[in-house]
This record gives sequence, structure tokens and C-alpha cells, in this order.
Amino acid sequence: MMVKEHDIIRIFRQKFGINSAWDDVERIQINNTNLAINIDTLAYNTDVPPSMSLREAARKSMIACASDFAAKGIKPLWALISISMPLTYHTLDFEEIAGGLADASTELGCSIVGGDTKQSTEMSITVCLVGRGRQKPYRHGAQIHDAVFVSGPFGTSAAGLHMLLNSINGSDEYIRSVLHPTVRLEFGAKIADYINASMDSSDGLSTTLNEISAQSGISIIVTHEPIADNIEEFARKNNLNMDDLLYNGGEEYEIVFTAASKYIPKICSIASETDTPLIQIGFVEEGSGVFVKKDGQSYKIHDKGWQSFKS
Repeated sequence: MMVKEHDIIRIFRQKFGINSAWDDVERIQINNTNLAINIDTLAYNTDVPPSMSLREAARKSMIACASDFAAKGIKPLWALISISMPLTYHTLDFEEIAGGLADASTELGCSIVGGDTKQSTEMSITVCLVGRGRQKPYRHGAQIHDAVFVSGPFGTSAAGLHMLLNSINGSDEYIRSVLHPTVRLEFGAKIADYINASMDSSDGLSTTLNEISAQSGISIIVTHEPIADNIEEFARKNNLNMDDLLYNGGEEYEIVFTAASKYIPKICSIASETDTPLIQIGFVEEGSGVFVKKDGQSYKIHDKGWQSFKS
């Protein structure tokens, strides 16, 4: 029987005696200094699509890790990198990987301070980011009557991946969203004091919304789906399920968050300042689960996003 990723994490947390809230980043305190730490691994066979260069893959490994920091309003300051590589790799391959990591560190404004290398049968890059911590927001802070927002539209990365995997034509924007993802560090840092719950969307919007719902003990009602331009047409043309593109594709690296109504004007102002295509997608109410309400009907959105141990 397949063991789910959440179950595996739960086993380790219990064995290690970790009782803190399950979140995107870990917060620790050393004397009077609060730190935030996150770690993420990119594996070549599962995380690197066709046409992605080693430089792009290396850059992506850091961007993916930084997405969790962005959702918590934390700026990464230092990075440690562990790289496993096959014997078939040559000097130019290593230079490509180093170049991609350097690209990302420059974009993120953090310093790579060290790391480790190891021979392996598959290329993988593990990134550990460290920044100065803050107490909120968490995943579990959503309140009844909060508005629910996303920091941008969804569907482009799933469409782009479908194009790459099946060698079909489509928008260059979709391909770019896969090969050159970005994170909203500035926006995340500026809204952090005004939001109640947040999480990054890299595992898929359905996963993110259900996780905030479960941890906060509330229900999320989606009344406006954040569909990227021309995605519905792309789905029809290629006979794809629209909900899969929108909710289950993953790797958008957007911030999903809830906020009290009194802070909406301030958040909208920050979105304008940072050129963030903010979308209010719904609201929080009593209950459990995630539901879409449109055209006079309601249906449940199940968690069907990315699972690392799915067979």
C-alpha cells in the first residue's frame, strides 16, 4: 500500500518529538535572534521537464525553496547547497549548475555560503535557505469572514508542462512559466503584517487551499477562479480537464493567503506598488473543506495536487 507524503512527514515529526505547527518554514530562536530555515530538494527524474537546461534546473531549485519564504514574508539571506551528480557529468555541466545557482542567488539577494557534493546515479540539488524569522503568518491562522487571495493567476505552468511533455504548440508564456519560474518575495514581505494565513502554491492550488482549510479548522469558498488568460481555450483545444490545469498542476509559486476585510485596501495598494496581479478568489466561513460556488451550483475541491510518493 502506498504511503502518502503527509504520513511519512508525520512519522518523522513524531519520532523527533516535533510538536510545533506544521508549516512552510521552520522558525528557531538563538538567544535574541529569530531565524527561519527551509530545505527543499530538486530531483532530476521528477522535477526537471524536457527542454529544461541544467542551468535552469539549478536556478529552479533555489526559486522553489524561496517560494516558501515568500509566503511567510521572509527574505532569504544565506544558502547551503548539496549536489549529487552522476559520473557522466563533465566540467561544462558543473559550470552550468553553478551558473544557475549563482543566477538565483543574485535574484533572491542571498549569499551561497557553502555546501557539499556527492556522486550519485541521478542529479539532485538540495537547497537550505536561512533568513531572519518572524512570528506570522502561519498556515493555520485563517479566520471566519476572511477574504481569500492569490498573488497571481493559475494554469500556465500545467499548460506549459503539457506542451513540453507532448511537443505541442502553445503560448511561449506557458513554457517560460515552467523553465523560468519566479517568486514574489517583495510582495510577500510587505503584506506579512496584514494577513492571517498563508502558504505557497507549488504543490497545486487544491493542495494549498485544503491545507489552509484543515489547519485553520475552517471552510474556504471559491467564488472567482483565478484562471490565467486563454487557459480555458487551451484546455478545450487539447481536450484537458480545466480543474486539473487550474487546481492540480502545481509549480506556480504564487502566495495563497487570507486577510481581514479591513486590510484589503492596504494589501491592494501593496499589490499595485509591487506589480503583483492580485486576485481575490473567495472567502472563509465556518465548516471544513474547499468548495467552488458558481452558476448557482457548488462542488468540492479535493486535494489532488503534487504528491512526492505517488506511484
